[in-house]
Amino acid sequence: MAALAGAFVLATLDILIVNTAFSSTGRELGGGISALLWMVDGYALVFASLLLCAGNLSDCVGARRAVGAGIVLPSSWQPCCRRSGSARPSAPWPPEVA
Repeated sequence: MAALAGAFVLATLDILIVNTAFSSTGRELGGGISALLWMVDGYALVFASLLLCAGNLSDCVGARRAVGAGIVLPSSWQPCCRRSGSARPSAPWPPEVA
């Protein structure tokens, strides 16, 4: 139960950080409200699809292992993200719709 509560706190903290960073990210990328909406929709889509995959993984390997992997794996990727350098996109933002 404590592991599930900790996972819930981590997910809530993640959403709080992402929502806080949206305004400065939108300014940095030079987009307006439409760019922010694209970011919110993209984040929600990825989060929902990963949540479905995690539920399937939990059915296959068990809830304890799935929650453990969900906490350990992203934490181990964090140093790689810090060393990645610039977060500037190579494509124009927001995407142009024809």
